[in-house]
Amino acid sequence: MSGLRIHHLAIAARDPESLAAFYERVFELTRRRDANIAAGSVWLSMNSRSGDDQNGEAILMLEAASGDAAKSGSASERANFSTKQPGYHLLAFAVAPEDREGWRERLQSAGVVIEHESDYSMYFRDPEGNRIGLSHYPNR
Repeated sequence: MSGLRIHHLAIAARDPESLAAFYERVFELTRRRDANIAAGSVWLSMNSRSGDDQNGEAILMLEAASGDAAKSGSASERANFSTKQPGYHLLAFAVAPEDREGWRERLQSAGVVIEHESDYSMYFRDPEGNRIGLSHYPNR
């Protein structure tokens, strides 16, 4: 039996296309060729800029929310930093410690507000209120 790896992370979204545009613009994720497999979803490659390398690749799946989930309260009501509800809590991208300030500038130029920081992570939200982080391990 081989070790586990992340296959995909799925986020329900009111507007998957707009949310995909955010991840493409800010993080330079690329759409996979098979992005239209499921109607109402957009699939983005998380560790390949070409979007073609599917071996060992993690995928960010942005899927259309339906019913009450698509209409429920504001993003801040659904994803409050001080309240940890069961379910999705954070999507954290790994960054090199030396790239942290470059990412800060990139986020600020994209109009993204950094809501919290630790010594090793910066936290902010995507346009639908999902909590995102940029993290690195301590330098040793």
